Amino acid sequence: MKRIFAAVLLLAVSVVTPAVSAGVPAIAGTWEAARAPNGDRLFIVLGEKGKAEIVEEYQLPQRGKQRMRTSTYGKWVRKGNDVLLTYADITDRLRYVAREPLAAVGLIGNAPALRPAGKPDARSRIGAEVLWKAPHDYHMKGGEEAPVSTPEAGGEATNK
Repeated sequence: MKRIFAAVLLLAVSVVTPAVSAGVPAIAGTWEAARAPNGDRLFIVLGEKGKAEIVEEYQLPQRGKQRMRTSTYGKWVRKGNDVLLTYADITDRLRYVAREPLAAVGLIGNAPALRPAGKPDARSRIGAEVLWKAPHDYHMKGGEEAPVSTPEAGGEATNK
């Protein structure tokens, strides 16, 4: 009798667990800001066990085309739809948005994004940047032409 009860309980837990987690979007992975016109990049990698890496790629002005890459390491934790990213005595609060408008990058449609919540710390590496679920090839609006993009991260991007 105890074995039957244990088997039924185990079966019920295995059926309910995927249903509960199905409504929670996956936050772990890479999130990238739209690329600047000069090709500078900013992205974060939210890894397993709360490990985080903030990566900045930029061109050195004195060295022509030479590019540099710097990484800052920290940790992250999820609280509801917010992600708290802590590094170098700084905590950034990012809010998950399932359908952030792509108008900021000159596209029509929506895509998953992490948007800063509240006023960012003056020393923040992320600042007010919106981070889009990677991979993508979004570029900041700046010229007359709309940027070309691929909605690989689940966005519904279309050129204007």
